[in-house]
Amino acid sequence: MKKFVMGLIVGALFMFSAQAFGTSSKLVGLEVGGTMDVNLQGKKIGEAAVIEGKSYLPVRDLANGLQMEVKVENKIIKLEPNDELKEFNRQRTEELAQKAKEDQEKAEKEAANKNRITTLNAEIKELKNRITDKTEQLTKNEFIVANLKKSDDRDSYYYHDTDNTPYVFTTSSLEKFKVTMQDMKKDIEVLQAEVKKLEAELAELQK
Repeated sequence: MKKFVMGLIVGALFMFSAQAFGTSSKLVGLEVGGTMDVNLQGKKIGEAAVIEGKSYLPVRDLANGLQMEVKVENKIIKLEPNDELKEFNRQRTEELAQKAKEDQEKAEKEAANKNRITTLNAEIKELKNRITDKTEQLTKNEFIVANLKKSDDRDSYYYHDTDNTPYVFTTSSLEKFKVTMQDMKKDIEVLQAEVKKLEAELAELQK
């Protein structure tokens, strides 16, 4: 955190450095009215000369305080990040890139979960509707079988629904009808198991 704040300060100081250095030629021969300690985050990094109400800090002190290297080329003073600051900047760049990647992955996962939740709700609703339909049909068939009456023909049974719809079975067809009812029960059990499985997945996603 200290280096991060320091990096911000470097940028701020560089914004004003051109003005300060540009006026340096006008300082020649002027009297220093005093000095002031310059602290960076509570630590003294040098003394600034006070000239005509303005304070001026030696470049070397500034650079040392900000972890910068000082180079002089063709009467130009250049400040560049030292190895420690370069390493900090590299790590910071990697951290920001990693966080951006993690945020992107999180957003994609949340979007995928949202879509999956929508799909699960639709599938569960459809399965429950199928269970309801099959259960109603099975209940009706069981009622029919329970209320069959034997006809005069020994090999036939009949039942008249409330709307007077006749149901007539031979012994053979009745057995097949009962087998169909057993299959319906198994289908309902399979559908109920699937609903339970999907509801468990849905609950996990909604945590």
